[in-house]
Amino acid sequence: MSTTSNSIKNLWGNLPEAPFVRTPAGILNEQAQVLAKETKGLLTGRTEIERKGEDFVITMDIVATSLGNYTYEVLRIKYGVALYPARLLPWDEDDTAVDCTNPEELEQAIANVLQSPRVRRVITGLLAQLHYNRVTPFLSPLG
Repeated sequence: MSTTSNSIKNLWGNLPEAPFVRTPAGILNEQAQVLAKETKGLLTGRTEIERKGEDFVITMDIVATSLGNYTYEVLRIKYGVALYPARLLPWDEDDTAVDCTNPEELEQAIANVLQSPRVRRVITGLLAQLHYNRVTPFLSPLG
């Protein structure tokens, strides 16, 4: 057993080094950055992690700040402290959960959601409104 500088015994022993693993949060944060870049900042991605018992749930939203901070939930992922397996949670009752045993499987499941007709419709609708609002400024009824 080693001791610290104040002669306190280290009862932990040698702690393991953290391996590099692409985390669910890291993957979603990357995609949030991609969305902002691809839409030239008109749409942004926002992620938020909550603790649910011993698990974590991360949510990814699309945010249109110029439309009153309109927010649309895209997906949710549940995972434990070991990170994998991670579960892409169903979006509605017609959807099914997808269990992913590694980052590559999770990336593919996320890509399926981000490229889905549901998400495409939302992005198209938001971008149409944002482009229209840029061309036709809002006119106040007060003059």
